[in-house]
Amino acid sequence: FYYGSVRCPLQLWAPWRVQSKDEELVQALGLKEIGKELNEILNPKVLLEILQNFCLFSSDKKKKRIKIVSRYQQYDGANKIVDRVVDGTIKQGLIWHFQGSGKSILMVFAAQKLRHHPQLKSPTIIILVDRIDLDTQLTGTFNAADVSNLVAVDSIRELNDLLEKGTRKILITTIHKFKDATENMNTRSNIIVMADEAHRTQEGDLGRNMRAALPNAFYFGLTGTPINKLDKNTFFAFGSNHDEGGYLSRYTFQESIRDNATLPLHFEPRLVDVH
Repeated sequence: FYYGSVRCPLQLWAPWRVQSKDEELVQALGLKEIGKELNEILNPKVLLEILQNFCLFSSDKKKKRIKIVSRYQQYDGANKIVDRVVDGTIKQGLIWHFQGSGKSILMVFAAQKLRHHPQLKSPTIIILVDRIDLDTQLTGTFNAADVSNLVAVDSIRELNDLLEKGTRKILITTIHKFKDATENMNTRSNIIVMADEAHRTQEGDLGRNMRAALPNAFYFGLTGTPINKLDKNTFFAFGSNHDEGGYLSRYTFQESIRDNATLPLHFEPRLVDVH
Protein backbone atom coordinates (compact mmCIF):
# COMPACT_ATOMS: atom_id res chain seq x y z
CA PHE A 1 0.00 0.00 0.00
CA TYR A 2 1.59 3.28 -1.20
CA TYR A 3 0.44 6.89 -1.18
CA GLY A 4 1.73 10.18 -2.58
CA SER A 5 0.80 13.80 -3.22
CA VAL A 6 -0.96 15.03 -6.38
CA ARG A 7 1.23 14.50 -9.49
CA CYS A 8 3.99 12.93 -7.41
CA PRO A 9 5.96 10.47 -9.65
CA LEU A 10 5.02 6.91 -8.78
CA GLN A 11 8.57 5.95 -7.80
CA LEU A 12 8.44 8.62 -5.04
CA TRP A 13 5.24 7.31 -3.48
CA ALA A 14 5.78 5.95 0.03
CA PRO A 15 4.31 3.14 2.12
CA TRP A 16 2.26 3.86 5.24
CA ARG A 17 3.07 1.45 8.06
CA VAL A 18 0.71 0.70 10.93
CA GLN A 19 2.07 2.42 14.05
CA SER A 20 1.80 -0.57 16.37
CA LYS A 21 3.99 -1.98 19.11
CA ASP A 22 3.27 -5.43 17.70
CA GLU A 23 6.43 -5.83 15.60
CA GLU A 24 4.92 -8.59 13.45
CA LEU A 25 2.06 -6.29 12.47
CA VAL A 26 4.43 -3.46 11.52
CA GLN A 27 6.68 -5.74 9.49
CA ALA A 28 3.88 -7.66 7.77
CA LEU A 29 3.48 -7.02 4.05
CA GLY A 30 0.59 -9.41 3.28
CA LEU A 31 -2.58 -8.17 1.57
CA LYS A 32 -4.59 -8.57 4.76
CA GLU A 33 -2.51 -5.78 6.36
CA ILE A 34 -3.44 -3.23 3.68
CA GLY A 35 -6.90 -2.90 5.25
CA LYS A 36 -5.32 -1.98 8.59
CA GLU A 37 -2.97 0.55 6.96
CA LEU A 38 -5.80 2.08 4.93
CA ASN A 39 -7.96 2.34 8.05
CA GLU A 40 -5.17 4.16 9.87
CA ILE A 41 -4.26 6.74 7.20
CA LEU A 42 -7.94 7.38 6.33
CA ASN A 43 -8.93 7.75 9.97
CA PRO A 44 -10.43 11.30 9.97
CA LYS A 45 -8.13 12.45 12.79
CA VAL A 46 -4.97 11.23 11.00
CA LEU A 47 -6.04 12.45 7.55
CA LEU A 48 -6.95 15.94 8.78
CA GLU A 49 -3.71 16.06 10.78
CA ILE A 50 -1.72 15.24 7.62
CA LEU A 51 -3.54 17.96 5.65
CA GLN A 52 -3.07 20.56 8.39
CA ASN A 53 0.45 19.91 9.66
CA PHE A 54 2.19 17.38 7.42
CA CYS A 55 1.84 18.83 3.91
CA LEU A 56 4.03 21.62 2.60
CA PHE A 57 4.85 23.25 -0.70
CA SER A 58 8.49 23.44 -1.61
CA SER A 59 10.78 23.91 -4.62
CA ASP A 60 12.95 21.29 -6.24
CA LYS A 61 16.43 21.92 -7.67
CA LYS A 62 14.90 23.22 -10.91
CA LYS A 63 12.83 25.81 -8.94
CA LYS A 64 9.66 23.89 -9.76
CA ARG A 65 6.95 24.00 -7.09
CA ILE A 66 6.24 20.62 -5.55
CA LYS A 67 3.96 19.36 -2.80
CA ILE A 68 5.53 17.25 -0.06
CA VAL A 69 3.51 14.89 2.13
CA SER A 70 5.17 13.32 5.16
CA ARG A 71 6.32 9.72 5.20
CA TYR A 72 5.00 7.72 8.11
CA GLN A 73 8.30 7.87 10.06
CA GLN A 74 8.29 11.69 9.79
CA TYR A 75 4.67 11.82 10.96
CA ASP A 76 5.49 9.54 13.89
CA GLY A 77 8.74 11.31 14.90
CA ALA A 78 7.36 14.86 14.65
CA ASN A 79 4.22 13.97 16.63
CA LYS A 80 6.29 12.34 19.37
CA ILE A 81 8.36 15.53 19.70
CA VAL A 82 5.22 17.71 19.89
CA ASP A 83 3.47 15.39 22.38
CA ARG A 84 6.52 15.40 24.66
CA VAL A 85 6.76 19.20 24.62
CA VAL A 86 3.03 19.65 25.30
CA ASP A 87 3.19 17.12 28.16
CA GLY A 88 6.20 18.99 29.57
CA THR A 89 7.36 16.24 31.96
CA ILE A 90 10.40 14.91 30.07
CA LYS A 91 12.66 17.60 28.60
CA GLN A 92 14.61 15.63 25.99
CA GLY A 93 14.42 12.85 23.41
CA LEU A 94 16.50 11.12 20.73
CA ILE A 95 15.16 10.61 17.20
CA TRP A 96 17.26 7.85 15.63
CA HIS A 97 16.32 7.73 11.93
CA PHE A 98 18.68 6.31 9.35
CA GLN A 99 20.64 8.75 7.16
CA GLY A 100 18.77 10.02 4.11
CA SER A 101 15.32 9.15 5.45
CA GLY A 102 14.16 12.78 5.68
CA LYS A 103 15.17 14.21 9.08
CA SER A 104 15.37 17.78 7.73
CA ILE A 105 11.76 17.64 6.54
CA LEU A 106 10.78 16.01 9.85
CA MET A 107 12.17 19.09 11.62
CA VAL A 108 10.15 21.39 9.34
CA PHE A 109 6.95 19.49 10.17
CA ALA A 110 7.73 19.45 13.92
CA ALA A 111 8.69 23.15 13.96
CA GLN A 112 5.52 24.21 12.16
CA LYS A 113 3.25 22.14 14.39
CA LEU A 114 4.98 23.43 17.55
CA ARG A 115 4.63 27.02 16.35
CA HIS A 116 0.91 26.58 15.65
CA HIS A 117 0.12 24.76 18.89
CA PRO A 118 -2.11 27.06 21.03
CA GLN A 119 -0.97 25.54 24.33
CA LEU A 120 2.68 26.47 23.70
CA LYS A 121 1.98 30.22 23.28
CA SER A 122 4.23 31.01 20.30
CA PRO A 123 7.39 29.09 21.25
CA THR A 124 10.97 29.72 20.14
CA ILE A 125 12.36 26.89 17.99
CA ILE A 126 16.15 26.58 17.67
CA ILE A 127 17.40 24.36 14.82
CA LEU A 128 20.94 23.49 15.76
CA VAL A 129 23.67 22.34 13.37
CA ASP A 130 27.42 22.05 13.78
CA ARG A 131 28.76 22.71 10.27
CA ILE A 132 28.35 25.62 7.87
CA ASP A 133 27.31 23.38 4.95
CA LEU A 134 24.63 21.72 7.08
CA ASP A 135 23.48 25.18 8.15
CA THR A 136 23.15 26.25 4.50
CA GLN A 137 21.41 23.01 3.52
CA LEU A 138 18.87 23.20 6.37
CA THR A 139 18.19 26.89 5.84
CA GLY A 140 17.58 26.07 2.16
CA THR A 141 15.11 23.32 3.15
CA PHE A 142 13.17 25.67 5.43
CA ASN A 143 13.27 28.57 2.94
CA ALA A 144 12.13 26.36 0.05
CA ALA A 145 9.14 25.35 2.19
CA ASP A 146 8.24 29.02 2.78
CA VAL A 147 8.38 28.59 6.55
CA SER A 148 7.37 31.89 8.16
CA ASN A 149 9.18 33.68 11.03
CA LEU A 150 12.50 32.08 10.12
CA VAL A 151 15.83 33.65 11.11
CA ALA A 152 19.18 32.32 9.88
CA VAL A 153 21.48 33.57 12.65
CA ASP A 154 24.63 35.16 11.22
CA SER A 155 26.81 35.86 14.25
CA ILE A 156 27.43 35.19 17.95
CA ARG A 157 26.25 38.71 18.78
CA GLU A 158 22.99 38.27 16.85
CA LEU A 159 22.25 34.97 18.62
CA ASN A 160 22.91 36.47 22.06
CA ASP A 161 20.69 39.42 21.19
CA LEU A 162 17.83 37.21 19.97
CA LEU A 163 18.00 34.98 23.07
CA GLU A 164 18.14 37.88 25.53
CA LYS A 165 15.18 39.57 23.83
CA GLY A 166 13.20 36.31 23.92
CA THR A 167 12.50 36.32 20.16
CA ARG A 168 9.66 33.89 19.37
CA LYS A 169 10.70 32.64 15.94
CA ILE A 170 12.47 29.69 14.31
CA LEU A 171 16.21 30.27 14.64
CA ILE A 172 18.74 28.28 12.59
CA THR A 173 22.23 28.45 14.05
CA THR A 174 25.48 26.51 14.35
CA ILE A 175 26.47 25.24 17.81
CA HIS A 176 29.64 27.39 17.62
CA LYS A 177 27.60 30.59 18.04
CA PHE A 178 26.94 29.57 21.66
CA LYS A 179 30.66 30.18 22.39
CA ASP A 180 30.02 33.37 24.40
CA ALA A 181 26.61 32.40 25.81
CA THR A 182 26.18 33.12 29.52
CA GLU A 183 24.07 31.37 32.13
CA ASN A 184 20.29 31.91 32.19
CA MET A 185 20.13 34.06 29.05
CA ASN A 186 16.54 32.94 28.66
CA THR A 187 14.71 30.85 31.26
CA ARG A 188 11.42 30.38 29.36
CA SER A 189 10.20 26.79 29.15
CA ASN A 190 8.64 27.10 25.67
CA ILE A 191 12.03 27.01 23.92
CA ILE A 192 12.59 23.85 21.87
CA VAL A 193 16.05 22.95 20.55
CA MET A 194 16.30 20.38 17.73
CA ALA A 195 19.89 19.31 17.04
CA ASP A 196 20.63 17.90 13.59
CA GLU A 197 23.43 15.31 13.39
CA ALA A 198 23.28 15.15 17.19
CA HIS A 199 26.27 12.78 17.42
CA ARG A 200 28.85 15.49 16.76
CA THR A 201 29.85 18.56 18.80
CA GLN A 202 26.70 19.13 20.83
CA GLU A 203 28.17 17.36 23.86
CA GLY A 204 31.33 19.39 24.61
CA ASP A 205 31.86 22.87 26.05
CA LEU A 206 29.62 24.46 23.40
CA GLY A 207 26.78 22.13 24.33
CA ARG A 208 27.24 22.89 28.03
CA ASN A 209 27.18 26.63 27.25
CA MET A 210 23.90 26.19 25.38
CA ARG A 211 22.24 24.21 28.18
CA ALA A 212 23.39 26.72 30.80
CA ALA A 213 22.05 29.62 28.71
CA LEU A 214 18.67 27.90 28.17
CA PRO A 215 18.16 25.89 31.40
CA ASN A 216 14.44 25.18 30.92
CA ALA A 217 14.46 24.41 27.19
CA PHE A 218 13.54 21.08 25.57
CA TYR A 219 16.37 19.28 23.75
CA PHE A 220 15.78 16.82 20.93
CA GLY A 221 18.62 15.17 19.03
CA LEU A 222 18.16 13.81 15.49
CA THR A 223 20.78 11.45 14.15
CA GLY A 224 21.29 8.51 11.83
CA THR A 225 24.39 7.29 13.68
CA PRO A 226 24.25 7.74 17.47
CA ILE A 227 27.51 7.22 19.38
CA ASN A 228 27.72 5.30 22.64
CA LYS A 229 31.23 5.91 24.03
CA LEU A 230 32.60 7.18 27.31
CA ASP A 231 33.58 10.63 26.03
CA LYS A 232 30.77 11.00 23.48
CA ASN A 233 27.37 9.50 24.19
CA THR A 234 24.38 10.61 22.11
CA PHE A 235 22.02 8.58 24.29
CA PHE A 236 23.21 10.35 27.45
CA ALA A 237 23.12 13.81 25.85
CA PHE A 238 19.66 13.56 24.26
CA GLY A 239 18.08 10.24 25.20
CA SER A 240 15.71 9.71 28.11
CA ASN A 241 15.67 6.85 30.62
CA HIS A 242 11.89 6.78 30.18
CA ASP A 243 12.26 5.70 26.53
CA GLU A 244 12.71 2.05 25.68
CA GLY A 245 16.20 1.57 24.26
CA GLY A 246 17.02 5.24 24.96
CA TYR A 247 15.29 6.66 21.86
CA LEU A 248 11.95 8.41 21.40
CA SER A 249 11.55 7.29 17.77
CA ARG A 250 13.60 4.87 15.69
CA TYR A 251 13.65 4.17 11.96
CA THR A 252 16.28 1.58 11.16
CA PHE A 253 18.57 0.92 8.21
CA GLN A 254 16.53 -2.18 7.33
CA GLU A 255 13.23 -0.28 7.43
CA SER A 256 14.69 2.53 5.33
CA ILE A 257 15.91 0.11 2.65
CA ARG A 258 12.59 -1.78 2.71
CA ASP A 259 10.62 1.44 2.15
CA ASN A 260 13.01 2.74 -0.59
CA ALA A 261 13.66 5.83 1.54
CA THR A 262 17.39 5.18 1.07
CA LEU A 263 19.37 2.95 -1.29
CA PRO A 264 21.38 -0.08 -0.15
CA LEU A 265 25.13 0.30 0.19
CA HIS A 266 27.48 -2.05 -1.66
CA PHE A 267 31.12 -2.36 -0.63
CA GLU A 268 33.77 -3.79 -2.90
CA PRO A 269 37.03 -4.76 -1.18
CA ARG A 270 40.20 -4.16 -3.17
CA LEU A 271 43.87 -4.91 -2.72
CA VAL A 272 46.11 -1.94 -2.03
CA ASP A 273 49.40 -2.06 -3.90
CA VAL A 274 51.79 -1.46 -0.99
CA HIS A 275 55.32 -2.94 -0.81
